[in-house]
Amino acid sequence: MRQPEFFNPLSYVALSDSLSRAIMSSELYPMRTVQNEPFDGFGIYALFYNGNFPAYNRLAEQNREHPVPGRSISGCPHLGP
Repeated sequence: MRQPEFFNPLSYVALSDSLSRAIMSSELYPMRTVQNEPFDGFGIYALFYNGNFPAYNRLAEQNREHPVPGRSISGCPHLGP
């Protein structure tokens, strides 16, 4: 008899799924509305590009469902303040 699989909330898959749902359900803000505000601390972010710059057309098409992810690290000299 096969043992049941137990849910591990700290597994990579569970954390990734939870993080993905949180990001995709968050309110979007145009960069121009926050460009002069400091980003204190560290964290993750997702960029959705929807401009019309020709070199980014393919990215804009994909960004409707798949943002560009990133992270920030506070106080890391080569990554900024």
